[in-house]
Amino acid sequence: MAVEHRYAFAKSVAVALAKQAGVNPARSFCQPDSGRRMEVNMIATIQVGNSDNKLTQQEWSEYVAAVHSATTADGIETHFFGSSEGSKPWQNACWVVSIQETKVAAMFQTVAKIRKQYKQDSVAIVLGDVRMI
Repeated sequence: MAVEHRYAFAKSVAVALAKQAGVNPARSFCQPDSGRRMEVNMIATIQVGNSDNKLTQQEWSEYVAAVHSATTADGIETHFFGSSEGSKPWQNACWVVSIQETKVAAMFQTVAKIRKQYKQDSVAIVLGDVRMI
């Protein structure tokens, strides 16, 4: 199934579930039980790794610091950061951030530049809409 079709399917399922829960899926804001109106950003999960040992420990540390800097830029709020246990044979790090939709492209470009600088094959970024129910 092509990426576009998977996204369309996932979106249709999310819309159906939101409607079933009595939530307007087209809203760009939420009204929690407190009655407080708040803006809803996109959520992004950013994952990097060094399981192939291309980077030395020092380079890995610098790479994680650079990605961390990109994920704490203006318009981005970090909800979670974690990494694999230090005694494990693989190295991974993950960030979950809330990001303004207008900042997504800039974050992608910055992370891609960092990935190339550290000679990494890929960075996994998962984007999603937030629905408060």
